[in-house]
Amino acid sequence: MRLRHVLAVLACTALLTACTSSTTRSLMTGDFQALLEEAGEGTVDYGTVETHQVWALCQAFAKTRHFDRYDRCVAELDRRVAAADGVLWYLLDGLQGNRFYAVGATAEGMITRMKAEAALARGDDAGAARFGARLAEIASRYDYPFDRRRLGGTIDGYPLRGTGRESAYSSVQRRRHLAEGLGFQGFAAARAGDEELAFARAAEIEAIDSRGMNASQWRLPDVKALWLARIYMTLGEYERAYLAMTSIKRSRAYEILAGIDSAMLWINPVMLATFIDSTGGVDYDAW
Repeated sequence: MRLRHVLAVLACTALLTACTSSTTRSLMTGDFQALLEEAGEGTVDYGTVETHQVWALCQAFAKTRHFDRYDRCVAELDRRVAAADGVLWYLLDGLQGNRFYAVGATAEGMITRMKAEAALARGDDAGAARFGARLAEIASRYDYPFDRRRLGGTIDGYPLRGTGRESAYSSVQRRRHLAEGLGFQGFAAARAGDEELAFARAAEIEAIDSRGMNASQWRLPDVKALWLARIYMTLGEYERAYLAMTSIKRSRAYEILAGIDSAMLWINPVMLATFIDSTGGVDYDAW
């Protein structure tokens, strides 16, 4: 990464500070309570809500345990993605009008992960394991494109693994989903007393490649450590859980980038994606 890239992006970020939509800012910073307040207390009129806002609201309802509202929201999200041939529009920059979207396996993976997390939050371990199994299947079987132009020549509507349709970022996204899918299964198995399956899923998580700056940048080592710790703690393997959580090693360069990430998330989340793209990371496009 060159210093002039960092300085140029930071300058642009300062100029665009005020243009990020409130929905984008709340979603990227994890302020789900703000999204809940934005939705109000009554039934949401989805006829007036854009798709990226539906995506954000579904997560907010799940995170804040409003599961009746979540169920209605995710049904609307599924309907829209199906109507758009598997395209999930999930971020919007207010002034620039940039719409970030995921397609194919990427979109299904993002939505399936949310469903697995919601199932776990509402105490439905079987549902979490089922969605986790689908998430792991998607992430192990298909490439993760972020551009509809990369969808040609596919099988089952998605590009099979190894077809070269992934960017540096989307490759990490896929491996994160693989770790999470296995994690949901392993955690549910551990809670159900199926130690053999739980240990097997933990071993698969361990084997996921989490080396490199891109993996660190997008927290893949942290995701692996979190799920391993959850599984091992539930199994009573406390030393293994401790080792998983303390084995994450970060370089000085990563710490610098992490600091820039944090600043950009508060200033302008969309500029973070632009910054990562300029240094070899994420796909995005105006739609």
